[in-house]
Amino acid sequence: MQRSTDAILAAELEKLASAASDVEIGTKVVGRVARKLPNDMFQVELELAESADRVLRVACDVLDEVGRIRDDVVASDAAPTVAAVVGSGFLNLNPAVVTVEVAPLAADRARVTVTGTAKEGLIKQHAGEKAARRIADKLRQSLGGFSTGIVTVGGADST
Repeated sequence: MQRSTDAILAAELEKLASAASDVEIGTKVVGRVARKLPNDMFQVELELAESADRVLRVACDVLDEVGRIRDDVVASDAAPTVAAVVGSGFLNLNPAVVTVEVAPLAADRARVTVTGTAKEGLIKQHAGEKAARRIADKLRQSLGGFSTGIVTVGGADST
């Protein structure tokens, strides 16, 4: 079953609350509050001088190394996408959902859109932005650092 980024982040925050406390009712409150918190969403677009298949394989490896691959994240049908929950923010304690969408431009070129989304509380950590930038950097490094263009799309706070 496909789940929204909001639902996944709320569940991840519930898990953290559960691990930190034995009070079950507190974890449910955390989940409900988390659903109401705004999201920090940030996108980085890359054009890489690699085939889309290779970029997608490397993206899977990078996300698996840094976080937990998720196959239940709602994704666009426009291009192949892989997603994971990674730690971000202060001490990597804030869960962020990172999706990597790979669209072929030519046989040896691909456009990659890395989107990071995390919940933001009273203290802004920009965890979605940090996660997206970290994964985009690791992806570029894993592919030898060859990119024909890097465009930072920017971020938005949304609910």
